[in-house]
Parts: sequence; C-alpha cells; structure tokens
Amino acid sequence: MAHNEATQTSYKKKTEARLFDSYGPKVRFDVNPDDMGFDGVSVYQFYAFTDDGNVHLEAFNETGTFHMHNDRGIEIVAGNKGSDGNVDICITGLGGDIWITAMRDGAVKIKGKTVMIEATEDLDLKASRNVTISSGQGRILLNGNKIDKECFSGNDSKEKSFLARAYKWTPVGSDFITDAYGGGLFSSILSGIVG
Repeated sequence: MAHNEATQTSYKKKTEARLFDSYGPKVRFDVNPDDMGFDGVSVYQFYAFTDDGNVHLEAFNETGTFHMHNDRGIEIVAGNKGSDGNVDICITGLGGDIWITAMRDGAVKIKGKTVMIEATEDLDLKASRNVTISSGQGRILLNGNKIDKECFSGNDSKEKSFLARAYKWTPVGSDFITDAYGGGLFSSILSGIVG
C-alpha cells in the first residue's frame, strides 16, 4: 500500500509539473513532456505543422541543449532600422565549434561588400577538388614570413613538374625544361624533332 501511495504521489507531482497548451489543430506547446527528446528529457517542446505536413519543432532539453528543426527554409533578417555597432546578426560559440553544413550537394555561400575571415591562430582552406581565387579589378596579395608552394604540374610548377624532374640529371637539365615547357617551346621543339 505504501508503494502504491508513493507511486501515485510521484506521478501526481510529475503531471502537476506538466503544462500542455494547444493553439488550434496545428500548434502546441508542451512543458515537461513525458516522452524523451533528442538527447534526453525535454524541458519544453514547441511543435507546429502545415497542411502539407511540414514540421517546425523547437525543444530545450535537460542537457541544456536547444534544438530547432524546420522541414523547409529558415530566414533570419535583421538590421532594417540599424543596429548598435552596425552588427545585425552575431553568432558566437563560447566554448566549442560552429558548424555550417550543406547536405545533398548544396553550396555554402557567404556574400557581402567586404568579406573578412580572421583566425587568431591557424586558417586552413581545403578542397577535395579545386580551389579558385580570382580578383576582378584589383590584385591578389600573399604576405607572410614564409610562403611555400608544392605542385607537380601547371604553369607555376617550375622544377617540380614531371618533365623537369625527369630531365634534371640529363645534359638537357631542368632549367631548359622549365623555361621551354612553361612557354610551350618544348612541345614545338619535340614536334620539330619528331617531324
């Protein structure tokens, strides 16, 4: 009997702490829901959906994590009337990483009159295929205490190209290959010899 009373008391406290409000058939607000959230028990959940079944969900969990999931796009617009310090939107990670990921072959695009990327330590640019840096009317400036480059082909490969390395220890030498191959002279010489 005592066990049943304790169980009823525990359940009563839990249900008293819960608040469930429904704002029509498409929107609901649930405080202390019984079901588990994304990574634990939720403090609250906000849920809404459209006629087409598109879902918007916000949840704050006991882990301290806030989730916002939306089946369609999310638009954030600020600063129409100006902002203090001319900063309209600020995203800050105080103790960890900030990830922006585009799935399904999407593109991540950052566009502005002036775009500045600043790192207090290291800045790494990595691509599985091509990296293109172009300047329309201005210049491209590389400034550093030490600048290294490694390449085995292209018009800036010089002694690193395959032909230059192949002829390095021959009487022809890598210098001739570098100068001639870079301007297309080497190919014309070879064609003249073969012809």
